[in-house]
Amino acid sequence: MHRPPQERVGDECRGDLALRGGEGGRGGRARPARRPARLEKECGLYERDLKRAMESCDELAWESDDLRKRLRDAPDLTEQVQVPQRDKKILKTNLKKAEEVTCYLTLVLATPMFCTCNLSPSQ
Repeated sequence: MHRPPQERVGDECRGDLALRGGEGGRGGRARPARRPARLEKECGLYERDLKRAMESCDELAWESDDLRKRLRDAPDLTEQVQVPQRDKKILKTNLKKAEEVTCYLTLVLATPMFCTCNLSPSQ
C-alpha cells in the first residue's frame, strides 16, 4: 500500500512543526484543528479593536468639526464684545467734551450751578 508523502512545515504563528499529508499521527491532526479556532479568535479580537478605533475616530472627527465651528464663531463673539467697548469709550469722550462746554458756558453766562470743573471766572 502506498502512503502519501508527509511534509514537515513550520506553523507560521508559533514556529512549531506540524505534519501535513497522509497519516500524520496524533500531533499532526490536533494542531491544525486548533489553529483555525485560534486564528478565528485573533481575527475577532482584531475586528473588535478596529471597530473601537473607528468609533474613536468618529468621535474625534465630530469633536474636530465642533471645534472648527467654534473657531469660526470666535471672531464674531470678539466683535460683539469690542463694539460696546468702543461705544463706551466714545460716550466717555463725548461726556467729557459736554462737561467742558458746560463749564465754559457757565463761565460766560456767570451761572455756576451746572459747573463741575472748578474753574473760576478769572481763568
